[in-house]
Amino acid sequence: MDMEILAGCIGISTEDVEVLLNQSSTEIYQNTFYQNLIAGLDYKLLGKTLQDARAVYDTYLPDLAIHLRDVYHLSNRGMTSLTLGNWLLGFLHNPNTLSKLYEMHRHIPMDVLEEGLPAVLDILGQMPPTGRTEWQKAMALLSLPFFAQE
Repeated sequence: MDMEILAGCIGISTEDVEVLLNQSSTEIYQNTFYQNLIAGLDYKLLGKTLQDARAVYDTYLPDLAIHLRDVYHLSNRGMTSLTLGNWLLGFLHNPNTLSKLYEMHRHIPMDVLEEGLPAVLDILGQMPPTGRTEWQKAMALLSLPFFAQE
């Protein structure tokens, strides 16, 4: 995963991203720095702009899901605006469950994650200015442990 993309969206240095990614996912979830980043998200703004996030997902996500399914021969249902919007908020409101998100995505090949996350972040870049950066930050933070050294 391109550390500059993660660093830019999260608002931390590439060195900080590298330190986190050199840990296991379990260590990341237990890392105080990571926990503080999660706690520092603007949950109120994310909730207020959920409909905007869903709208851009509804517009752009189906083509991305079809592309990833076809290129990587995936057989599962894939991403929807509901899962990427509501689940993001749900897991963030219950940070003690974030490791379950990792477990739910362990089966996804790394190639899919490495191509899919930047595309999802680009989709979120189509949101209106209010909320755009916070949604990209939240998505990058939730996805970061998926790229950990296991």
